[in-house]
Amino acid sequence: MELEKLAMLGIAVFVFMAAVSFYGFLRSMKRTAAQAKVPQQRIRRLIGGDDSALAVAQSVIREVAQKYPEAVQRCIGKLVVDTELEEPLAEARQYFLSRVEHRHRVLFNQVVDEIILEIEPRDRENT
Repeated sequence: MELEKLAMLGIAVFVFMAAVSFYGFLRSMKRTAAQAKVPQQRIRRLIGGDDSALAVAQSVIREVAQKYPEAVQRCIGKLVVDTELEEPLAEARQYFLSRVEHRHRVLFNQVVDEIILEIEPRDRENT
């Protein structure tokens, strides 16, 4: 009789452990399913205001100009961007284009002309 009670206790412990393990498995499946639904990157709204887009372009290009002052000095008055600035300006352009609406994309070139090449600003009202 004692052996039968011990066997029943063993079976009860086994069933309890199996239930706890199955509950943990279900929770992990729900967590992975919930994580798959959540986008990895936060989606940002594009900048639509004229002044805001211009401010982004100016800040990005000024940052490049601060990092490469000698290359900027070589560009002044030549109307051509120095080869040293091509890659940083391409990265800056990618960032700018990812943040602003399509209609403001021409601002990047205008601000490069103003800050890097020091060409007189064009009339922005017509762009």
